[in-house]
Amino acid sequence: MLDAIVETVPSLPPDEGGLARGVAVGRLAGVETKGDYVVASDSSILVLVDGSIPVMPGVTGAGCDVAFDIDQDARYKLRRAVLPVRLWADPAGATVQQLVSASPHASITPGKLSFFSVTGSGAAFALNCVAAVDAPLPEKRPGFGTSLATGDFDGDGNADLLVGAPGQHAYVYRGPFPAGGVPTPITIHDTSGIDFGYAVTALNVDGMPGDEALVADPHAKVGDQERAGRVTAFAWNAATSSMVAYKTYADHKPAANAK
Repeated sequence: MLDAIVETVPSLPPDEGGLARGVAVGRLAGVETKGDYVVASDSSILVLVDGSIPVMPGVTGAGCDVAFDIDQDARYKLRRAVLPVRLWADPAGATVQQLVSASPHASITPGKLSFFSVTGSGAAFALNCVAAVDAPLPEKRPGFGTSLATGDFDGDGNADLLVGAPGQHAYVYRGPFPAGGVPTPITIHDTSGIDFGYAVTALNVDGMPGDEALVADPHAKVGDQERAGRVTAFAWNAATSSMVAYKTYADHKPAANAK
């Protein structure tokens, strides 16, 4: 049985809304013994180094977003995607990760990814903006960043970043990233998608080197059934430097379970 432990999160205003809209655990500062906690709310991102030392408020450097667009599509706004992953080399250590935070938007404003690092020592740590990137052209999807995952899709041993952008797109950013920059993404496009990109993950489906990118569309049409939902696995094609559809998974009784 798991016992609940209730703690008050320090360094947040008492009226902060949407606390824990996004949560994660990673190795961001390079000094932790039990992991760094990430708690994202409507207007801030709090990092607790080693689970207890709060990073100083604010962000060093320009371009990164810490606020969350709570006016976006109701289907997406209940959660905020935050993901620790090692995309750049870090002088703090060979296993130190960066923090990716997504900012999907409402209407026609393109979604955005912000990449942070944590630096410091003792009881003084800071959150630094490493890079930021808007949803790619030509789509510039407002839902860009609704979901995030990491995997090794091209099988080169480096972490790659998978970004969902409902309704018809997902993107793969291959690692390692160039110093201070973000590579051009590989586009995954489902022309029949409705909420394609709502959820993403990585899994080695075929047993070959490299993970497959699994992209969900919970409202996809399956056969004659509207809104039945499906998941499509995409595999890396080295010859074309692209992600190609490998296999599709859907409910075996879509008419009975469609929502």
